Order: sequence, then C-alpha cells, then structure tokens
Amino acid sequence: NVIITGDVRAHFASLSGTSSSPKVYNSNRTEKIRTRLTFQGRVNDNWDFVGRIENNHDLDTQNIKTTGNQEETLFQNAYLKGRIGGVAVKAGRFDLVRDEDGNIFDNQFDGITMSYGNKYKISGYYGKPSFTDTSKMPNRIITNTPVDNEGWRKCYGVNLSAELGKTISLTTGYDSFIDNENGFDDNHIFDASLKYHSGKVTLGLSGFRSGSDTAKNKDGVVVSFKYNKAFAKKPK
Repeated sequence: NVIITGDVRAHFASLSGTSSSPKVYNSNRTEKIRTRLTFQGRVNDNWDFVGRIENNHDLDTQNIKTTGNQEETLFQNAYLKGRIGGVAVKAGRFDLVRDEDGNIFDNQFDGITMSYGNKYKISGYYGKPSFTDTSKMPNRIITNTPVDNEGWRKCYGVNLSAELGKTISLTTGYDSFIDNENGFDDNHIFDASLKYHSGKVTLGLSGFRSGSDTAKNKDGVVVSFKYNKAFAKKPK
C-alpha cells in the first residue's frame, strides 16, 4: 500500500531595515503559496520508502517581473527509513532539523541519521546539505550570486537528549560544517538547551557557541515560548 498525504502553506513577509550584505530579495515583501504531496510505501516489515513533491507559487508580482519565475515544482525528498535492531535509521535526501527549533540547521540534507533511545537518546548524522541556501546556512555570506550544491563539502553532528520527568528536557550537541571553497570558514557549533513543559505551554532557553575563526559573534542565545501545537498529518 502507498499512503499519500499533503499540506498547503500560505506565506507573507514584510521586510524592512538595512544590511551590510547585498540585498537578498527583489522587493520588500514575499508572498508565496507552498503545496506538498508526500508518498510513503512499505518496502518490507522493517523499512519504508518516502518521497515528496513540492510546488512553490510566487504571488509577488514585482518579484515575478524581476526574476521571470512564477512557480517551480521539485521532487524534493527520497529516502528510506527503518530500524536495525534498536537503532532508528534514515538514509537518502530528507529534511534535517538540528536543534529542535532549527536554529542551527533546517533544510534538505543528503546523508544518513541514526538514533537510539527514547527517554534518554543519542543521535547523529553524516552527509551534506542538499542545496546551499545561504539564508539558512551557518556562517555563510549572503549574496545575489547563486552558490552551487558543493558549497558545503560535508557536515556531521551528534546530539544527546534527556527527559527529566514530565516537565523538563535537556539537550546538548555538536555540529560541524566543512566548507569546500577557499574564502569561507568551516563552522563547528556547540549547543545546549533547557525546556520546561507545562500543559500547552513550553518555555525554552538555548545557548550556542561557534568555533568559526571569522565569526564576529561566536555566542548566541535563543529564548522561546510556545503555546499549543499544530501539526500537519504525516504518514505513520
């Protein structure tokens, strides 16, 4: 059997302010509609195959006139997921989110992830970013010039997490992004976070330390507040 699910997202952003980097956007706003179809099929008792098609439709007339592009459709993800003994494995091209909120990395990734445990968990990954989207990459210079997929030669990381009762969770991790070009610096990031859960409310405090030699600000802090959650239905 093949399970097909989908979701639709409308996106609007108004941009203002100045930046020392070259202008990334062609107008001061973005208006887009994103639709996704996900296909999941059973390979055998332990493994599933998952693929995803994504369409992005640009509603910003000024941006369309500048770029000449109104929409694009991509076969984005294709991966296998299953278990080897007690270890959960995912391999192929898929969305990798490092740090629960994606503060370190939240993009497509070619490689493998492995995790073991539930209440106390260790997980790791090895591979490289699928696309060098400079707006989402750690320590990259944002320019109007497209950067090819070889911008990052490889990346890897390990993460430890623990749930202390029903209200407290702790995580710590290390991530390394190795550059393939002269002029950009490798980045090695340490992170730790503490989250408090109570009913529908989650409070979080995360700290980050960059090992990049060229980073102007090596330390970062993120304070988060969440109320309730909304989920897109995903294949089981």
